[in-house]
Amino acid sequence: MDDKLTEVGRNELLHYVLASLDWGNADVFACGSRESILRLGEIAAYVLMLVDGKGESRASSVRVVLPPSGSRLRSDMIESVREGAHRAFRRFDADDAKIEPFVAEAMSNILIEQAANFTAKTLGELLASSDVRQSVIVGEAAHYRCDASFDGDPAVRIAEDIWCRHLRFIMLIAEESAQKTGSHIILDIGEYLPASNVNIDLLKSAGDVGLCGVSQSQSLTPEEVIAKVTAIHEHVDAGNLGKALATIDQDDTLSEERKWLMRLVAFEKGALT
Repeated sequence: MDDKLTEVGRNELLHYVLASLDWGNADVFACGSRESILRLGEIAAYVLMLVDGKGESRASSVRVVLPPSGSRLRSDMIESVREGAHRAFRRFDADDAKIEPFVAEAMSNILIEQAANFTAKTLGELLASSDVRQSVIVGEAAHYRCDASFDGDPAVRIAEDIWCRHLRFIMLIAEESAQKTGSHIILDIGEYLPASNVNIDLLKSAGDVGLCGVSQSQSLTPEEVIAKVTAIHEHVDAGNLGKALATIDQDDTLSEERKWLMRLVAFEKGALT
């Protein structure tokens, strides 16, 4: 298993865990909205695998903070956490029967809590109760909101601008809590890294909190991008510009910047047909 822990690509979740775990610090994991709850279990399992030079677990405990359920069932969310732990262990053995005891042990060592709402105050109270050498993994952290209002700010134009400003505040709360408690806090934001360099710089200015992840554009292969553009062309060629625009707007794999560019492509294509 130790050999496989070193065979990790730079954009793999395990790499982020290996590179970031440091008591008294906080890190952002930006891996998108897909499987946001499942990913919490995968991260938790990786943390539990890590040992020090004496062969003892580096973390004294692992705590997962689920986001508010909304329309989801808490039981389904917990099952997703368990499936995430399964996925972590499948990295080393694809036989579910063999890894099930390890998954069961991991789940017994993961404390699962749930935030009552998406306010910064609620999350701050949860983080303040962290223990020394406890790894705390917060789900969908980009959804939390501080009391500040950014209405009227001319620099706020798209959704990314808003959540980045709130997230910066959350990052500072997490860092302060980690420093006070001697814990390590992972903010899985449920978003990719922002597309705007201005927003990247904004997040980088949040103390010493680390940023791990990829941008939305990096998450798409060239073949996937070509397929999306081709689909837009086909809608426009069929005389359905409205459907092309709706397809773009509803595609949550596209950043706001890329959606804007694809709308331009649709309008230009429409003008030529």
